[in-house]
Amino acid sequence: MNIPGISVSLALACTLCVALTHPAAAAEPASLLDGKNAASTAAAQRSAEANDVQAAVSRAFGSSIELVTAFRPYYAVADFNGDRYADLVAVVRVTNEGRRPRDVRVENPYLLIYPSSPAPALALAVLHGAAGGWSAATPRARFLLRGGSNVVVTNEDYARPDTASAAGGIEVWRRTERRRRPSYLPRAARGDAIVLGTEAAEGILYWNGRRYAWVEDPEGY
Repeated sequence: MNIPGISVSLALACTLCVALTHPAAAAEPASLLDGKNAASTAAAQRSAEANDVQAAVSRAFGSSIELVTAFRPYYAVADFNGDRYADLVAVVRVTNEGRRPRDVRVENPYLLIYPSSPAPALALAVLHGAAGGWSAATPRARFLLRGGSNVVVTNEDYARPDTASAAGGIEVWRRTERRRRPSYLPRAARGDAIVLGTEAAEGILYWNGRRYAWVEDPEGY
């Protein structure tokens, strides 16, 4: 026999039993969710920027080089020549000398300190940005900085997965930062500076208005 009142009571009792034996998962705090969303957004932005870096380097240098992504970080964005447009520097491997565009300026900024150092396969590619920044279709200038095998990011021995993470990568000293200007950075530096580690000290690449130059910390590490 189906008695309405009893049927409703039994249904409510069964629902209560299910709720007690299978409690709903506790809702995550809003702060935790916000943190996860922010981390996810930041990761997506880094991935998108990395894709843009790949596209810009390929467009500017063709198939003459390839990015070396083992270092962390393997690229940096700053205003190296002081014109208020964003520039790009990235660790690359020279793969085909013959396919390098003619207007790429090849320089060895380390020559005074490492005069007998052979030009390694790893180098730094630099794009001076235009009105659209470093990803502009036509950058103001493009450079391939070679030499200096004592510099970590140009040494193939440090580009392996098991050594690159510990070796570090490209850092930047920015004029807008509050931290003190490196005492050994020449006043001739026009913009932000590229900070790189070597096997014995820390050094800086900077734009002096005509070319990139290299200076090392005289106090070493």
